[in-house]
Amino acid sequence: MLKVLNSFVIALTIFSSSVPLALNSEEYVKFDSTTIESDLENAGYDVSGIQSLSQPKFIDFIEYAYGSEYYGLYFYVYIPTSYDLDLSSSLNKIQLAVASNSNYQKYSIECLDEADNIYKFKVNFTDEELSMIMNRLSNFERVYQVSGFEIKDINSSNATEYAIGGKYKYSGFAKGIDGNTSSTLTRKVKEIETLSLDVQQTYYNFEGDNFYDDHYQLNSVYFSIPNQILNEYGEIYAINFEYYEYKTSPIIFLRESVYDYFDDYIGVVHTEENNPGKKLVYDVYDATAVAGSNLRTCDLVDKDLGGQITGTPYFKENNYLTWLFSVPEGEETTFTREQLLNYLYSYDKSYYNGKNYRGLSMDLLNGTVDEGHTQGYNKKVINSDDTYSIDIKLRDFWSSIAAGFGHPQYEELELDPFIKIDSTNINNENYISDLDLNDFKTFVSESNSKNESTYLFRFNLGKYQYAPIYDVTYGDLFREGRDGYVYELNLFLDFDIIDITFMKDGITTIIPAVSNPIDIISNIVVPAVPEYISSKIITIIKIVILIALIILGIFLLNQLFGLFGISFKDIFNFIFVKPFKWVKGKFEGNKKKKSNKNKKRTKK
Repeated sequence: MLKVLNSFVIALTIFSSSVPLALNSEEYVKFDSTTIESDLENAGYDVSGIQSLSQPKFIDFIEYAYGSEYYGLYFYVYIPTSYDLDLSSSLNKIQLAVASNSNYQKYSIECLDEADNIYKFKVNFTDEELSMIMNRLSNFERVYQVSGFEIKDINSSNATEYAIGGKYKYSGFAKGIDGNTSSTLTRKVKEIETLSLDVQQTYYNFEGDNFYDDHYQLNSVYFSIPNQILNEYGEIYAINFEYYEYKTSPIIFLRESVYDYFDDYIGVVHTEENNPGKKLVYDVYDATAVAGSNLRTCDLVDKDLGGQITGTPYFKENNYLTWLFSVPEGEETTFTREQLLNYLYSYDKSYYNGKNYRGLSMDLLNGTVDEGHTQGYNKKVINSDDTYSIDIKLRDFWSSIAAGFGHPQYEELELDPFIKIDSTNINNENYISDLDLNDFKTFVSESNSKNESTYLFRFNLGKYQYAPIYDVTYGDLFREGRDGYVYELNLFLDFDIIDITFMKDGITTIIPAVSNPIDIISNIVVPAVPEYISSKIITIIKIVILIALIILGIFLLNQLFGLFGISFKDIFNFIFVKPFKWVKGKFEGNKKKKSNKNKKRTKK
């Protein structure tokens, strides 16, 4: 158990000016091996009462033995028992900047010890990172600005970030460093400003005329900034952020009857002996395909199997299914990003291509991204001078006429990376999906009520693909109609805004962001899958039967009324014919009276 020292102070040691952990021993040891109990006792920390906290609490951040081989950065946090930490996760990180007014960066952390829900972490550096830090530090003064730390719970897909907001300024050396006989080490700690961001995602699809065009997708996030910050530091000038970019392998949506052929073969390599008895074919034009055919194989069958159609595959070659969903016939169906991400997280069928840094199957990812993009880790700084450009096909009358002669007309559209939004400028030029628009409007309204301004940050412009899909029996190209659709989407894992640069009167200020990383993917609106021809025939038969029943009903009613000496024709005339004749008669009578009155006036 940790020893209770003095009275518990809720802020613990942060913002103090004391030298941490009384590092005055004449012989240094590797600090990785010391225990939390001895560390806190030697430093004189009082942690009595900390167990009453219901949220994680930062305790302290220290620099150890600068100028020696034992140099390292360590920090301590309290995390309640209710949290089920995944201490081995690569998502556990600390966010800090070395030197004043510089961009922040995330570094991986390692848990060294735990006692009574207090954890001791070490900041781990790659050789490149350590070299960069050493170049920025000096013997005279070392400044570490620490904004927050991220910890992953076992039951969560992403890590959660908790604020620290401290600036740690060290100077001098501790006793024992390089033979020093007395300590000159001092530390000053003060609070720094952080931005707590609630980051939400959206997207916009620029549709082509048909399946064969390039389809562009604009991925964006939005968040709000307190107006007090904007008044003091100015408008947003740059955003420092990171993410892991991928493109999904084919996401396939099939009518239920066809889906049933394939659902047992998800993650299973299709061979001649082991296959669902059908194969899937894309309906995509290809000049190199078999003459007279506009079909490309759906890359879900081994190329040695019978009935294969030649031609360059539309999507990445693959002979097994990963993403597969069922859709109803004759209905447009929406699959939300939550449904797609849950499928991604829970998939456990195959790992032929291994796993990525999150432990997710690379079979769900196609191994390529758009030209000019980087698969996997990306860290970028985008400023207000950067723009995106995209060629949009014009759709006015004359442009359509020109396109009919093989000369489509285009207009270059330039997009600013981030724009400030209020309730008066929410329009089509924001490029927000219709499915997200209501949530976006609500977010803007709530931000305004809290005296905050909403910003839309367009961080990525890429392409996505989709096409109709058919199923055919091996060796048989007969098909009865479109069976579904296939998509490939852009995917951004652990998107996180690290810091934001503001500019006022030519002066820039970097403020670190505290925000939870999110996974970004678009919703999918699957067009209606046409009913089978057999289904249409059944519908026609039902209509014919209904008409026959109506005729039979009229005949039976006529027979029934005849028993009372009344014909069905008389009833029909009484209900539907005589009222109209009466109205017509009244109208003609009024017209005649009006005509007679006009004649009398003329005679006078």
